[in-house]
Amino acid sequence: MKSRCVIFWLTNLLLGSLSALDLPDAVVKINNNELYISLPGQLEGVQSLLFQVEVQTDECVNNSYSYRSQSPWQAKMSLPKNIAKNAWLRVQTLVERTNNVISSMSSVYTVDKDGTVHSDVPGSSNKKIDVETLLSKCKPVEEIREESVTESGNTREFTSGELLFEDNFDNGQSIKNNWKHEVKMRYTGGQNQEYVAFVSDPKNSYVSDNKLHIKIAIAKYRRNTYFKLKSCTSLSDKRTEECGPIEVFAWHNLPPAWSAKIHSNQFSFKFGRVEIRARMPKGNWLFPYLALQSKKNHFADNFADQIRLYARGNNLLQDKHHNTFDGRSLFGSALIWNTESDRQHTDYWVIKTNVSHYSEDFHDYTIIWTSDQIAFKVDGEFFGSITNSAILSKFNNDECYLVLGLTAGGAMNFDDEVLMKEHKKDKFSNTFPQAGKLIKEIFTKENWPQPTLVIDHVRVYAIDKYGN
Repeated sequence: MKSRCVIFWLTNLLLGSLSALDLPDAVVKINNNELYISLPGQLEGVQSLLFQVEVQTDECVNNSYSYRSQSPWQAKMSLPKNIAKNAWLRVQTLVERTNNVISSMSSVYTVDKDGTVHSDVPGSSNKKIDVETLLSKCKPVEEIREESVTESGNTREFTSGELLFEDNFDNGQSIKNNWKHEVKMRYTGGQNQEYVAFVSDPKNSYVSDNKLHIKIAIAKYRRNTYFKLKSCTSLSDKRTEECGPIEVFAWHNLPPAWSAKIHSNQFSFKFGRVEIRARMPKGNWLFPYLALQSKKNHFADNFADQIRLYARGNNLLQDKHHNTFDGRSLFGSALIWNTESDRQHTDYWVIKTNVSHYSEDFHDYTIIWTSDQIAFKVDGEFFGSITNSAILSKFNNDECYLVLGLTAGGAMNFDDEVLMKEHKKDKFSNTFPQAGKLIKEIFTKENWPQPTLVIDHVRVYAIDKYGN
């Protein structure tokens, strides 16, 4: 070997519960000063990854790094100087567990005279490394970012990672600054009804403690009067049923609960990363909306396709196969309606089951929407994705706006064909005529322990084709 060799440290920081033996060798390709690196295969438990390239003989003059937050784990980097033939490359993989960063595997690579990279003399160590110190040694050159695929309005020229939308719900701000209320009754009969009226009332949606609160409460009506929703947003052919006026001759002909549902009134986008920090509600038959809805549908459409993240409010609920469907299970889903025929729905979902109810604390919920997948994460951990092209095609041709809300019941939220009959029981069937009465009795008896969806912030970022 030549005495003067070029050594590259490609440091891969993987945040997850991977063992060292699970990590594949990195695949490395070079072209002049550009370097392409990837970790092949499906890597379970990976939250994020950092590739760092360092030329030690140049005392960190020739270096770069690239951060990745989802699969595929690959990156393109550019160094200030060309990568010499016959150089030595060393690839080192670091795994972080419970805040400890461990160097778990390292391999030596050589670059032949044709510029092809070959694996050579693998080895390993278990030396703990402080990542901050490692990164502060050298001032990295600017990373080459992939072209953003995000669209919003008439604009497409975004940088991947660019913040497009943010609402921190600061005290004193009006919800109407960024959001529009859906105002209508959803208790209109049929299996797709929900047991609420969505209203624009400060008792049901308000900012407090620098957080958005969406609260569901039992409705109050005066008998022998007519009830009508002000500023109703319904465009349905059932406008009278959804807006009023309706005679209050008996409470059961009106929604038993009032709540709120809002959408981003001036912002929509196609392809991006959505981050929502929220605390889920708790109470039987409560259902939160953290969703994206296509602009091809009016925001108040009852049969709109949605990308959703949710944990039901129930304390105990299982499906017919005894899987946990209550508040300990988080779902990422694509809800698709067959509106051209029978208006039946299909909910395509992935699931993550927790030890505790998701209402017990705030969590960070993430939706990453690209052209070839919809990925879901909670607290930085990936837990599933939807890749079916037929499902993706329902969303990929239009921009979506954000939807936040809280409801009770609904066939698309509590499907009779999916849930265990013993838990839902016949009287809670979506077609049972007195189901609304029973919802009111549940609230009165159980006093829904936490009937509020609380949201700390909502942010949307531009992404590249890999979701970064």
